[in-house]
Amino acid sequence: MTWVGQSIVRPEDRSLVDGTVRFSADVEPVGGIAHAAFVRSPLPHARIVTIDAAEARAMAGVHAVIDASVISDFTRSIPNVITRQVVMPLLATEAVNYVGEPMALVVAASPELASDAARAVDVELAAEEPVVDLHAALSDTAPPLHGLDDHVVHERSFGFGASIPDGSTSISPTSVSPTSISHQAVMHRSNALPLELFDITAVHEPGPDRYTVWANYGGPLALQAVMASCLGVSPDRLRLIVPDRIGGNFGVKQAMYPAIVLVAAAARVTGRPVRWTESRPESLIAGTAGSERLTSVEGGFGGEGRLERLRIQQVENFGAYVRTPEPAGLYRMHGAISGPYLVDAVEVHNRGLLTNQVPSGLNRGFGAPQLFLSLESMMDKAARFLSLDRAEIRRRNLVRSFPHACPSGAVLDSGDYVAVLDRACELIGWSEAGDASRTTAVPGRRRGLGLACSVETSGNNLGYMNLAADPDSPMAAVARSGAGAVATVSIGPSGNVSVHVDSPDCGQGYRVVVAQIVADELGLTPD
Repeated sequence: MTWVGQSIVRPEDRSLVDGTVRFSADVEPVGGIAHAAFVRSPLPHARIVTIDAAEARAMAGVHAVIDASVISDFTRSIPNVITRQVVMPLLATEAVNYVGEPMALVVAASPELASDAARAVDVELAAEEPVVDLHAALSDTAPPLHGLDDHVVHERSFGFGASIPDGSTSISPTSVSPTSISHQAVMHRSNALPLELFDITAVHEPGPDRYTVWANYGGPLALQAVMASCLGVSPDRLRLIVPDRIGGNFGVKQAMYPAIVLVAAAARVTGRPVRWTESRPESLIAGTAGSERLTSVEGGFGGEGRLERLRIQQVENFGAYVRTPEPAGLYRMHGAISGPYLVDAVEVHNRGLLTNQVPSGLNRGFGAPQLFLSLESMMDKAARFLSLDRAEIRRRNLVRSFPHACPSGAVLDSGDYVAVLDRACELIGWSEAGDASRTTAVPGRRRGLGLACSVETSGNNLGYMNLAADPDSPMAAVARSGAGAVATVSIGPSGNVSVHVDSPDCGQGYRVVVAQIVADELGLTPD
């Protein structure tokens, strides 16, 4: 008997149900903590005329009011892989470019006092015309941003497959399929709402110039080195500790927030531990937004509804800055951009542009919903045009032999896609006739039935960021892979087994899964 795959009681659930669980904000990792609050922009686009913090600094219990000039000597802006460099500052200096952009940081004896002092900072802004959506940014009449003559900061083209001539990014005209079906769709921006938002505590030791940071961070291994770079220290001088419970993630806790660096910088400036706990309005306004993307998909179909080629154009709204790890969302699906389908050739054209919106980031399967919304809508269109059932056109094009190498590089290692589709159709009562809509128990309402097939990576491999790096960027030469985590199993003198893993648990039940794996290997029970 093996334990893996069995349904067993999750021991960690009791504390979640009875309320005794301790999340990040419930724990005080060090004594003598001061608290931080941000002075944020109320406008999406404006010049900073003055920042007057005299009143805030005079308030009893206020330890510091920090603007960009205070930390400029030892901090650096947030880097990215885009060649057309638009620097994302930690604190705005000359201008603000989205609502909620931090302009200053107040450190005080309590969260309430810090918040009051932040409101006392007098900021004078001169408003400028903003660009607040993707279509406006594509217009020739869009107002300038960051001093650029247009809003496109990233553009790359790719060609994959047998029908792509060597060195080209375009499908050969001789390979064009007889039937061409296209679809264009926009997936709008979205916000995720984890139970607990960001909670960050930082300590600075001046002797070795070393930082210790406690943060309920979802991507510690990927971005610890980036954070260290922003603080001007080598990675071994930054200890980043992720608590046992991080209160949910959904991807929004894997962005390189300026706040993560700024709280540590504030600890250095004030010489005391500093804590910042994000509020819900801050998260919604100035946190991370899921990508807005305009995706155009053109499919070339041959005999019997066979999908032979794909031409995909993607336009991504990065927001005001390209913030690490973006443009990850635009490139995560590139290896399997043809989805679960057999395709001979794929042509891809990507553009990324800036607007006066909060920077985008990872959010709920980042990059995949934006692709599959258009790809699967195109498959529906093709089914209607070719007089095929929507399930049947997918069935004819699904990968059937594994492992399968996609034209753009991913290897689909295993599966039975046809069986999964057939089982799904059986469960929802799919039939070729009359499957478009059905009556419901509510008079006057009808229910639609739809199908979508997708395939996603089950593990992270940052190698796709090499595609995002423009060829002239120094970041293009950096080797990347997904093998960033380590698991350690140790057996103590009394026979107890301890397992340490580097992946934060966001509610997926890692404890049970890890215990099952180790129990099977060592001949134990999960208990």
